[in-house]
Amino acid sequence: MQAEYWHRFRVSEDTRSECPRKPYSAKYVGGGALDAPPDQYTTHMGVINPGQLRKLSTGTDLEFPRILVVIEGVLVIIKTLCSSASGLNAQQFRIDTTANNIANVNTAGFKKTKPLFSELIHQSPLYLGDPVPEETTTGAGVRVAKAAKYFSAGDMINTDRPLDLAIRGEGFFQLSRFGETYYSRDGVFFMDVEGNMVSGQGYILEGVQFYPGTTRVTVEADGTVLGEDQLGEYEAGYIDLYRFEKLAMLKMEGENMYSYHGDPLEVYVGVPGDEGFGAIAQGFLETPNFRLIDELTTLMEAQRAYGLNVRTTRSADEMWGIANNLRK
Repeated sequence: MQAEYWHRFRVSEDTRSECPRKPYSAKYVGGGALDAPPDQYTTHMGVINPGQLRKLSTGTDLEFPRILVVIEGVLVIIKTLCSSASGLNAQQFRIDTTANNIANVNTAGFKKTKPLFSELIHQSPLYLGDPVPEETTTGAGVRVAKAAKYFSAGDMINTDRPLDLAIRGEGFFQLSRFGETYYSRDGVFFMDVEGNMVSGQGYILEGVQFYPGTTRVTVEADGTVLGEDQLGEYEAGYIDLYRFEKLAMLKMEGENMYSYHGDPLEVYVGVPGDEGFGAIAQGFLETPNFRLIDELTTLMEAQRAYGLNVRTTRSADEMWGIANNLRK
């Protein structure tokens, strides 16, 4: 007699998980033909739609009740491993994200990233044969739902450096390089040999051009930039600020720069100090918008949670070892 064992299989739409879900039952196959009609297989656990099943393993000349118990036990352990593996991945992502925040504790205008999580599908243990109410469900793990960027303003520190700029309120600087446009709150600028105001990575701040030999720079709160050379003071340009209807459409590009992937009509340009736009403060820099002690606490929490998931994985592995060593 041959026994084939079937398992309900569901794939998460977001994670594309390959972990088997919902152990259901086993069915007999005798003489090369099914004992039940081809459209549905009836077992002692109910009616199962074959479109929701996935063949898991096959045993030959084995006692049906005993194998059913062993297979169900193995499937429960697989489910435990899948849940703990999803927890390990989630906590690893949380640790990596928090570590990146801490690494940028001295980066001007840096905005922290916080991972958000959501649970995976719920399943009823009733199909395992557990004596539970029909509405009882168990979870299948966790996934990273989103890496949220928080754009709240950080504190301001005085540097007394003429080309250090901070934005008191909303808005971003617009910079460009190689024909691409970027946005940033990082106000550390320099003057290059061509008279441009540039970031430390060479991104050019739009709207400002200094004469050769400029020895003094003044930036007003409304974005007016004045330079001074041997001939006296002159107007070097204006700094505009930009804000967005949907901050979630800002994509991190590295080097503390963002690109906007929404509708261009949702990008608003304005004069610093006008309604909806912050004023520019010369000689100041904006600090990251998080407290170091909070990030260190989050890091310790994530490490503890990671350790608990490792223990769960180890326990499931030990249980699997016991199941593999069972004798008839």
